[in-house]
Amino acid sequence: MKNLILILTLAISFFASCFVYGQLTEKPLGSTKSAAGYIEYLPASYKSNPTKRLPIILFFHGSGEGGNGTTDLSKIYNTGLPAMIKNGSWTYKDQFVVLMPQHNSTSTCFAASEIKNFIDFARRTYRVDTSQVFLTGLSCGANGIWRYIGAYPSNDIVAAAAPISGNSLSAYTAAGCTITIPLWAFHGGSDQTSPTKNDIAGHDSINNCPTPHPEASLTVYPGVGHNCWDMTYDLSAGHDIYAWFLKHRSPSANINQAPTDIQLSNLQVKENQPIGTVVGIFTSTDPDAGNTFTYTLEIGGTNNDIASFSINNNQLKTKAVFNYATKSNYRIKVRTTDQGGLYKEKWYDSIKVIPNVTTGFEPNREKSHVAIFPNPIVNNTLHIYLDAKAVCTIEIFTMQGCKVYEERSTIETQINTSTWEEGTYIVRVTGENRIEHKKITILK
Repeated sequence: MKNLILILTLAISFFASCFVYGQLTEKPLGSTKSAAGYIEYLPASYKSNPTKRLPIILFFHGSGEGGNGTTDLSKIYNTGLPAMIKNGSWTYKDQFVVLMPQHNSTSTCFAASEIKNFIDFARRTYRVDTSQVFLTGLSCGANGIWRYIGAYPSNDIVAAAAPISGNSLSAYTAAGCTITIPLWAFHGGSDQTSPTKNDIAGHDSINNCPTPHPEASLTVYPGVGHNCWDMTYDLSAGHDIYAWFLKHRSPSANINQAPTDIQLSNLQVKENQPIGTVVGIFTSTDPDAGNTFTYTLEIGGTNNDIASFSINNNQLKTKAVFNYATKSNYRIKVRTTDQGGLYKEKWYDSIKVIPNVTTGFEPNREKSHVAIFPNPIVNNTLHIYLDAKAVCTIEIFTMQGCKVYEERSTIETQINTSTWEEGTYIVRVTGENRIEHKKITILK
């Protein structure tokens, strides 16, 4: 019995970690920049192939699944596509990213602006193919989609929509014959909650426009009530909406994709430099050629040192005079935003302060016979060159006076510093009636 309990515990733990690790994750309100809490589904290929951009489905739930966006998020799993993803029965699990936001009420439906804001958030936050953004939802969620279509009828952003048990007449009333989003709607013929006749009237009106809509289909299930979504999403009714989605794209010329990376040309700054010293230059990686970018320092996170820096155009500059002994490493969060408002954020965890290294000579000596390269040492290898006619003794000390190295040499010495701690050291070279001291700095 104990063994059985242990096996069940391990199985449950593995199942939960699998979802958290790469697939199904709850994103409570306040944990992201979304105005709504939501559930995220990422297929395994999203992580295994970091350059691939997958299509994305945005699912909008019914009124019974509304909630506070935090502790109520699990209600989204009650029915429809989220339930299939949760129980592992969805056959298209490897082909789409799916996001499922929660509306903050059980008595009202998603607003057009609410859906628009979530679409914008998804496109700029996730690595997806922005020419393949698809909408689907059931009941109140379907009505929200129709509201969105009524307010934003063009297919420039949304490639196709599949509302289930909603009211297409509201979209036609708002947008008329300007609707160009490809549509495949579904309705139960005996639906007493959302009258089927309104959906039929809306589609008839769209298809009777002087310039017919290229694709506005309505499938009515005879004798079926309000819940016709389960048979649609699980494909048991024989209508493959997912394959239909994949046939559609928004016009690529109108799609702006988010930046994918930020580069900073230099990650070091010397100490005691004046305020306004340029640290480095920002550049961005973006799928779109010719985009322009704005760079900003972002608040939030732990140990964020943005108060010590400023950005002027694409230049990172100091906003303080740095002292190596006081603080030798800085951490900042940066955002690049393209001209379309899409952005990428990145942490720079190690902007190093480089101490000023000075050379100490014995009195009355004007020329140094010792050269050290590189300084500071960042690659674990120190080279010491001697301009000497006799053997010299090379000694290296910590700032506390502990000797860490000694060797006798005449020309060149190469030293491996990989086991030494980061910090400042003193090199002493003795020979030819002369002693020279130099400071070196090791950075890790």
